[in-house]
Amino acid sequence: MLVELPVDIGLLTSLEDLRVHNNKLTQLPVSVAALSRLRRISFSGNPLINIPSDFPERAADVRQYLSSLQDDPVVNSTVKLVVVGQEAVGKTSLVKAIKRTFWLLPHR
Repeated sequence: MLVELPVDIGLLTSLEDLRVHNNKLTQLPVSVAALSRLRRISFSGNPLINIPSDFPERAADVRQYLSSLQDDPVVNSTVKLVVVGQEAVGKTSLVKAIKRTFWLLPHR
């Protein structure tokens, strides 16, 4: 099973069909955006983190999306969470646990 694709895959300028479904890829290299002849792509069944899980497997859309990541990476350092529910069910405890967990994560 594949765990990564080489960054140099973008140099395969004649590549038309990329089928990497059902592997262990965590990301598609942004260099895939350079594959101008790519017509078909299949990447389902991988635990990808840089492609949304519901993203359509259309080569043009994937190339455009990866290109946008390369040109203008989006960094979201703010998250707002609203917890609603009945009284005395643990909302405050949940929020405290989330805050504790968040501060234990390494910051980039």
